[in-house]
Amino acid sequence: MLGGIEREHATTAILDVTGVTMLDNAGAQGFAMGMNSAHLLGAHCILVGIRPEVAQSLVALGLSFDQISTAPTLQVAVQQHLGLHQQNQHNNYHKFSTS
Repeated sequence: MLGGIEREHATTAILDVTGVTMLDNAGAQGFAMGMNSAHLLGAHCILVGIRPEVAQSLVALGLSFDQISTAPTLQVAVQQHLGLHQQNQHNNYHKFSTS
């Protein structure tokens, strides 16, 4: 994922975990490290399809997810991404048009 973010200059990473039914501590920590690393590369993460058991594992570790959005489905995540992208374009337009 991180190589793809760097190579493609991605600003959003959508992580679909719909099929993940359980996550142990090591897996949860690795998952969180990957999402935080993506943020450091400039990508906003949207976590999709998280199950209650996985959410409990992640929360139990006390990890911070301030930089991550969630969505119930991939369709909603794509809509969120398009909304963020349009908002960023709008903000950039105002930066350049008011200078």
